[in-house]
Amino acid sequence: PSPSSPPPSPPATTIEESGEYQDCVRDPACKDIVLPLRSLVSTIPTDMGEFTGLTRINLVDNHLTGTIPTELGDLPLLRRFNAPLNSLTGPIPGELFSAPLLRDVVVYGNLLTGPIPTGIGECTSCVVVELMKNSLTGSLPTELGELDAVTHFEAKSNSLTGCIPSEIGLMGSVAKLVLDSNGLSCTIPTEIGMLTTLVEVDLCHNLLVGPIPTEVGQLVALTSWRSCDNQLSGALPSELVGLPALEVLDVSRNMHNSALPSNLAGATALRRFLAYENDLTGGLPAVLSGLTALRVLRLENNPELGGVIPTTLTGLVEARTINLDNTGIAGPIPASLLAGAAELRVLSLANNSLTGSVPATAGDLESLRVLCINDNSLSCVLPTELVNLDSLVELYTQRNLGGQPGPNSCELPTEIGELTSLKRWENDHNFHTTLPTEVGALGALTQLYMHKVPLAGCLPTEMGELSSLKIWSSYETELSCSIPTELGKLTSLLHMRLFNSSFGGCVPTELGELSTLLSLEAYDNSLECAIPPQLADMSDLRLLDLSNNTLTGCIPTELGIMPNLAALRFSANSLGCTIPSELGGMAALTDLRLPDNSLTGPIPVELASNSMLEVLFIQRNSLTGTIPPEFGIDCALTWLQLQQNSLTGAIPADLASCPFYDSAVDDESKKCWLTVCVPDHVTNIFDGPPPEEVCDECVIITFKSPP
Repeated sequence: PSPSSPPPSPPATTIEESGEYQDCVRDPACKDIVLPLRSLVSTIPTDMGEFTGLTRINLVDNHLTGTIPTELGDLPLLRRFNAPLNSLTGPIPGELFSAPLLRDVVVYGNLLTGPIPTGIGECTSCVVVELMKNSLTGSLPTELGELDAVTHFEAKSNSLTGCIPSEIGLMGSVAKLVLDSNGLSCTIPTEIGMLTTLVEVDLCHNLLVGPIPTEVGQLVALTSWRSCDNQLSGALPSELVGLPALEVLDVSRNMHNSALPSNLAGATALRRFLAYENDLTGGLPAVLSGLTALRVLRLENNPELGGVIPTTLTGLVEARTINLDNTGIAGPIPASLLAGAAELRVLSLANNSLTGSVPATAGDLESLRVLCINDNSLSCVLPTELVNLDSLVELYTQRNLGGQPGPNSCELPTEIGELTSLKRWENDHNFHTTLPTEVGALGALTQLYMHKVPLAGCLPTEMGELSSLKIWSSYETELSCSIPTELGKLTSLLHMRLFNSSFGGCVPTELGELSTLLSLEAYDNSLECAIPPQLADMSDLRLLDLSNNTLTGCIPTELGIMPNLAALRFSANSLGCTIPSELGGMAALTDLRLPDNSLTGPIPVELASNSMLEVLFIQRNSLTGTIPPEFGIDCALTWLQLQQNSLTGAIPADLASCPFYDSAVDDESKKCWLTVCVPDHVTNIFDGPPPEEVCDECVIITFKSPP
């Protein structure tokens, strides 16, 4: 039989173990060491500098450590050194740039430190230098001016400081200059205008000051200028805006304080214009209509821009995003703004002084995904035509005049259910009085904010069909009737806020089926009947607040099995019976509030023994017996209210171990927040004087001995 083949050699884990390296050891005239994506964990061997035939070293995306050997600069034929996405440390050796034929130095995504070496100026054959995403420091060397063959120079995401040297204007072949995300300061040198081959400039996220030099108008090949997030000021130079090839202009997050240049109409190639968060003035010029290639227009947060949206502003047929939030614009939304904008995805006009109605032409924006018209004075925020927006995912209409009586007023249309892609709708602080039953057809809806709206009548039972709903906020309304039992079908719901309305009837037992619910807030209503024990089935619940209703009966003992409940609040109801001892076994409970009920019996020892409990309000009930001394064992209480009960016995001295807090006391050593009696309303009758450990220097404890 033929002998079996020998097992394959294990993969190399170091450069020295690789076949490519071993070939060079045997033949120093080898041309390439190409080892990308090999998971190598070694350093770069210094004797690699002895392989005099090397033209290319490719070590991309390994786990290499250590420094870049200075010996690599001795390689007479080396053209490309690529070692990005490793963990190389130390400085970039200036000797590396001495290799006479070196074209590419690509070392981004390492841990390199120190300054860019002045020796970089010796690399007169260099074409590509990529140093980004390291920890380089110091200033840009003036020797960059000697790199007259470089077409790509990138040093973003380092910690470079100081000024951009004027010698940068001597980099006569550079097409891509990327210096963003450093700490560069001073002004942009006027010599940048000498770089007539520049195609892309990125100076964002630095500390640059002063104006953009008008000399940038000489950059006739420029397609992208980004100087966002600096401290640049002055006017936006018309010379920059008028560049014929310019496609991207991002001057956002600066302090430019002029009107928009009047020659914007000539920027026919401009696709992205971002000037948000500046101090622009002078209103929206109608010449924006000339930007027929424009896809993104973002001018938000220029509150002094002002004016109105010109009715002649048309022709933005390629627009994908228009954001004019907080620009001080007033008046109506002209239909012309939206004419032909079939590709528009985001329209944001929030936080202005817009009036009237949303034009019916908004219903033609078949690609619209996000509409923000909140915080204006619009009277009709949701015209019937808007329900044609099949792609709409987010709708923000809150804080307007929607539904308020007036010439252009409108209620929510019954066709609202046709927005079948809608996931988030914020419509709070409007004046609608009816909630159409068709809202229940919004099957994709995950967040609904309809609070502080004077909705009247009953909550539609169709709300139970919102199977994707996670957050529902409808507090401070005028909704009455009972909470529909159908809400128990909202099995994706995380937060339900129905407080401070006029809901009556019983708490539906079906709410116990909401196993994913984290918070249920239905306080300040007119709920009655007993608390259903089925609520204990909401195993993920963290907050349950049914305070300020007219609930009766006993607190269900079943609530004690809720593993995640941290806050249980039943204040100001008509609950009777005793406090269930099972509440003391709730492992997550930190906040228990049961004041202003008719609870009787003793304070459960199990409750006093709960070392997680931080807030306990059980005042103004009919509790009897003594204060359990267990309160002082592993006590976490910062706030304990026991007044106006019928407690007797001694105040346990061990209460002094509790970290009671009183915000009225400045001295940290004297802070406490414990109330067992209050003046003129004392019903607790305790024995003997109060323990000094508990009451000494405590400003809000009062004590009344029995007669």
